[in-house]
Amino acid sequence: TTPVKIYDESVTIYGLYNTEWLLNNIKMVIDNNDTLHVIWGAFDSSFGCNGNNTEIYYINNSGGSWSIPTKITNNSTSSLYPDLAVSGNKLHLVWREHDGCKYGGADYNKLMYATKENGTWINHGVISSYPSVQNNYFENPQIAVTKNGNVHVVLSGHMSKNIYHLIKSNTWSSLKTIPVASTTDKVYFDNIIIGNHDNDL
Repeated sequence: TTPVKIYDESVTIYGLYNTEWLLNNIKMVIDNNDTLHVIWGAFDSSFGCNGNNTEIYYINNSGGSWSIPTKITNNSTSSLYPDLAVSGNKLHLVWREHDGCKYGGADYNKLMYATKENGTWINHGVISSYPSVQNNYFENPQIAVTKNGNVHVVLSGHMSKNIYHLIKSNTWSSLKTIPVASTTDKVYFDNIIIGNHDNDL
């Protein structure tokens, strides 16, 4: 099969940004109709401190051809580390919102959540904030949905020896710590898989 180009990012690179920032964190899920849904982060020079920023984009191949990319986030902060899950035909998106202009401040680092159902993206806003301590911030959030619709998110903290967990049934829980300090010096990446029972992670 010949590869098909479904997105092309052509931008000027600023400062310390390099090519790995231009297109990153590509994730794909398949819904009940066998439709492919793809999200990724891409460099956007129109926002952010010094004009440097990343935003999240989305496409699908419903009907057999790829859609025009939709810009899910569009603001002055960087939207990083997106992850995607599907339950039925409903998409669940989680990502880290990062404001480099407020380094270490209260708005520096937030965990965000959005859903797509019946063709419409809904941004549900902040589901957790990391303590505003310099050099501490969320990394690599991962999302999964159980058979009964509970939404689970796990993630790590930069320079942390912990994994963190949130769950949404009707509302989001507080951020819970899963300590792993005895097994590693630092947590770099997480992943989440739902087991046979509804809340087995």
